[in-house]
Amino acid sequence: MSGLSGTYKKSANEIYKILLPGKSEETLNAVEVNRLYAVTLGDLVSHYANKVYKRGEQIAFVSNGLWNDLSCPTSYALTENNGRYVTSSVLRGAIDGLIIGLKIEGSPDTFQKLKLSQILSMYYGPTGLLDKNDVLSRSNIQWCEREKNFDNIRTVREEIYKFFLLYTNYMGAIPTENAQDEVNEIIGSIQKSTEVFNDIAGKRR
Repeated sequence: MSGLSGTYKKSANEIYKILLPGKSEETLNAVEVNRLYAVTLGDLVSHYANKVYKRGEQIAFVSNGLWNDLSCPTSYALTENNGRYVTSSVLRGAIDGLIIGLKIEGSPDTFQKLKLSQILSMYYGPTGLLDKNDVLSRSNIQWCEREKNFDNIRTVREEIYKFFLLYTNYMGAIPTENAQDEVNEIIGSIQKSTEVFNDIAGKRR
């Protein structure tokens, strides 16, 4: 779980100076980046925001694809190529990574003793991510509750926006006055996307 070892948050300007030795961006001094949000959704949303809003495009994501063979898959082809920058399957993986990471962050004593393969087996299995507080042998932190769990992350817009500021400065651009609204609109579009959440591992009520 990248980003979960050590301190979760780091000064955006300190990261900027590591990425660009000899340079500094004072406007980032008051910004702290949460590494978990950065390595999951932050990079995807920031890249997409820069591309889409520069071109004035409508927010949309690439639809699902198919493996060439179920028994021995070697290639994955999109069912539609609309020239977008983020696929639905990539977004699902990023969202799952964020959900899993937040659960681990809340119960480090339980999950840091497990292998990544064990954690993924629990999340994508029938029990979900169980910790000592889950008395019913089933947790709601699992793939079939992806949409609800993502909606319940109240800090996602704020944390992604902070990373977006770092990303934009690193790319040599200046965030617009509406940067927060741009990030909010993309996050809102993800939350409302039937393509992202209506997959084979999607809704189950």
